[in-house]
Amino acid sequence: MYLIGFAVLLLVFTLVINLPAFDEDLMPEVAAIKNIKATPYGANNAYPALLAINGPGTDLKISADKVRTMLNLKISQMGLDYFDQQEYDQHIRNDLDVTWQEKYPSCHSRRERACMSKVFTAVREQPIVDERLTTQLQKYHDLIALDEYSEATQLDIQAPLIAFGPVMALKRIFLANSYISDNSQDFLSDVIDDMNYWHMMLNKGHLLITKMVAVASITDGLRGLSEAIKAHHFSPVQLIELQNNINRLNLQEVAIGRVFEFEFKYGIKVFEAAESSGEMKYFGLFDFFQLNATHNMAYQLTAVPMKHLSKLDSSGFYQYLNSDEFGQEFEHPFSWSPASLYNPTGKVLMSYTVPAYTDYLARIHDLGGMIVLLKLQIELALNQEKPVKNVVLNSEFLNPYTSEPMSYNAATDSIYFTCLDKTSVCELGL
Repeated sequence: MYLIGFAVLLLVFTLVINLPAFDEDLMPEVAAIKNIKATPYGANNAYPALLAINGPGTDLKISADKVRTMLNLKISQMGLDYFDQQEYDQHIRNDLDVTWQEKYPSCHSRRERACMSKVFTAVREQPIVDERLTTQLQKYHDLIALDEYSEATQLDIQAPLIAFGPVMALKRIFLANSYISDNSQDFLSDVIDDMNYWHMMLNKGHLLITKMVAVASITDGLRGLSEAIKAHHFSPVQLIELQNNINRLNLQEVAIGRVFEFEFKYGIKVFEAAESSGEMKYFGLFDFFQLNATHNMAYQLTAVPMKHLSKLDSSGFYQYLNSDEFGQEFEHPFSWSPASLYNPTGKVLMSYTVPAYTDYLARIHDLGGMIVLLKLQIELALNQEKPVKNVVLNSEFLNPYTSEPMSYNAATDSIYFTCLDKTSVCELGL
C-alpha cells in the first residue's frame, strides 16, 4: 500500500512540474533565433534566380524578377519568404531538363576523381545542339554574374527546396563546353567566375544543403582546372594568374555556425507543430513535455557545440576528431534520475534527434585541402624541370591537417592527402 501511495504521489508530482506554468523561459539566444524575421530579396540576389533557372523562361533576369516579386509580396503580407508546395508546383518547374541530362554523364567530383574528365570527354564527343540546353547555358552564365545571396529564413520541414541537381549538371556542362572551345583564356575566365560565385554561396548561404552543394560545385571547378592543367591547357602566364585567383577558404566559409542556428530554428517549428497537434499526449491527457525547456536543451546540445567546432581551423578540427573529446558533447540527455521527471518527453526526443554534423564540417575542411592541393599542382606545372617529389617536399602548400608535405604516388602520378570525410576522394592526377 505504501508503494502504491508513493507511486501516486510521484505521478502527481511529475504531472504538476510538467504543467505549462513550470516551463522555462527561453534563453535569450534561443529567443533571438526564433524571432528572426524575413527580409525582402534584392534585385541582384541569386536566390530567386536559382528558383527560376529551371523554369521555361529564356531570360533569367525576367524569370527571377517574377519570382522575387511574388516572394517579396508574400513577405510583406505574411512574413514568409518561401514558396509552399502548392506555390512551388504552380510557379517553379524542374521537369524540362531531363533530355539533355540523360545525354551527358552524371557524377560527383567530391567522390570521383575522374568526374570532370568524363564530362569533358562526353561534351567533346557529343557537341551541344539541344536548344533548351543552349538556353540554359546562357542562363547559367547570367546566374554566376550575380554577387548577392540570402535565402529563406522561415522554412518549415515540408517546404520544397531549390532543385540543385539540374543546376549542378548544367554547371559541369558549362565548364566542359568552355574547355573544349580551346580558348584557354575564356575557359580560365569562366572557371574563375564560376568559382567566385560558388564561394559566395558557401560564404553567404545559411542552409546546410546550400553549403554542401557549394562544396560539391567548387570541387567540380577544382577537378576541371586540374584536368586542364594536366592537359597543358594553360601557358605559364595563365598558370600564375590562376595561382593568384584561386583563394584558400576564408574564416566565414569554414566557420558555419550560422547554419546550426538555422538548423535549430527549423527544429523549433517541428517541436511546436508536434506539441500543438497533441500527438505526444499520453491517453490524450498529458504529455510530460515542456516546449521552451526542450528548445533550450536542443540549442545547448546541438547549436552551441557545433558552433564551437565550426570555429576550429583544419588542424584543430583534425585533432578534435582524433581525441577522446570527440562525441562527448553529444551524449544523450536522457538518463533515469530525479531530474528526468522534468520534461522527460523532451529529453527522450532529444536522445533520438541529436544529429551527426561532424561529417559535414569534415567536407568543408577537405575542400580547403583540395584547394591547397590544386595550388600545389599549379606549382608543379610551373616547375616541370624539377623532380616532382622535390617540389612536393619543399612546397608551402602543405597537408592542412598535419602541416606536413602532401603525399605523392609515383605509380599513379598523383598528389593527395587523406580526407576526413570517408566518402570523399582528395587526390589530383598529374
